[in-house]
Order: sequence, then C-alpha cells, then structure tokens
Amino acid sequence: MPWIIVTLALTLLIAAPTAVAEQTEMHPEVKKALEYRLRKNTCEPPKRRQSNVVSGQSRKMKKALEKYENCIIDYKKEIFEDFNQLKGSAQYGLTQDQADQILRKMAVIQKAIESKFGVPLSDEEVKERMKERAKRN
Repeated sequence: MPWIIVTLALTLLIAAPTAVAEQTEMHPEVKKALEYRLRKNTCEPPKRRQSNVVSGQSRKMKKALEKYENCIIDYKKEIFEDFNQLKGSAQYGLTQDQADQILRKMAVIQKAIESKFGVPLSDEEVKERMKERAKRN
C-alpha cells in the first residue's frame, strides 16, 4: 500500500514540471492564484456589556450575535470560492514551486474556514487576541 502512495507522489513530481516546461508563458489563472491574498474578514463581533444582561436587552444581543454569525458564514462561503479557484488553477499546469505556493495559500484558507471565527488562527489564539483587545478598550 505505501508503495502506491510513493509511486503516485513520484508521478506527480515528474508530470507537473514537464507539463509546464512546454509552456512559455504563465496562464492568467495561475498568475492570479500566485498573487492571491486572503480576503480581510470584516465581521465585527458584538460588544458584550454587563448592562445588556442586567437591563433585559438580551434580545438585542442575540440579534447582534446572529448578525455576526451570518457575516462569518458569508465570509467563509466567499473564501471557499477562492479556495476552489486556487484549486482550479492546477489544470493549467504548475511547476513544483508554484504548486507549493498555491497549496500553502489553500492551507491558510482551510484554516480560516475551519476556525469558529473565520480567521486563519486557532480558536484559542483568536480568543486571546479578543481578550487583549477588550483590555485596551
């Protein structure tokens, strides 16, 4: 079984550069993929205030949280489309270096999609940054 994986990996390593060696110019989709930068997540979490809980404004807070969660969902949909575009750029032929660069970008997108907050950090890192930001405000 492991020899199948090794054979497949060797085939990909040999085939990818050969397909590109025949090309003289980089395809526009490959260039676009190499220049890709993760979109900024502009979703702002609602600010929790003690007065919201005490004064009975929990309904407003729930609505704000729902709006924030929907924003995160929409953002993740957008970057998932970016992920698919990066993946699709492989059909135009890539060098190994180009493939590695695009795979790294795809890994960042995947980490952002998997994150509860839609950022390419672990949930613990995000919570820590949010605490630090709250202390400054």
